[in-house]
Amino acid sequence: PLQTMAARKALVALESKQLENQQAEHHVQRAIEELRAAEHGGDPVKLEAAMEHAREKGVPGRIIEGAEKMLKAMRFLMRLRKHTSLGPLLTAWQRHIHDMQAARAEMKDALIKGVHAETLMEHIDNARETGVDDTTCDMAQTVANHRKSAHEQAERALMSKSLEELREAKSMNTAAGGPKADVAR
Repeated sequence: PLQTMAARKALVALESKQLENQQAEHHVQRAIEELRAAEHGGDPVKLEAAMEHAREKGVPGRIIEGAEKMLKAMRFLMRLRKHTSLGPLLTAWQRHIHDMQAARAEMKDALIKGVHAETLMEHIDNARETGVDDTTCDMAQTVANHRKSAHEQAERALMSKSLEELREAKSMNTAAGGPKADVAR
């Protein structure tokens, strides 16, 4: 009875800690999303506030550094405004931001749909070229690498026709989120 009670307390403490960690990770992800929205909004004051909030929530420094670069660019454009017509600059800025948002959305969509690694890599390359931050692209690259490994395992399992290898390939495919076409095979 005492051992069972101690085990239950330990389990509750562990679950509580896991829940805290998940909540903290959720807060970090939300702060990152707010930071991205502020970067794309074009308002330096809102971006500064989002950066401060991100720091408080524990967002990694490299992500905040990227936002700081964006803030410098915004301020540069604001200073130029005094000396030149902002029309062409703002149009170029808006086009760049739109292209970056579209590339990020396409990459996210490819991740969710479970496309093959090569297709995902095309989206990652496009995102990098349009200026999507390295952290986001690197995370997507990791998923693409896992999907490639899962696909190769599926091909080996199909050739060997081993039930154990097929189960392992299905497990790898599920963990990597794709390629979804391999599960049907």
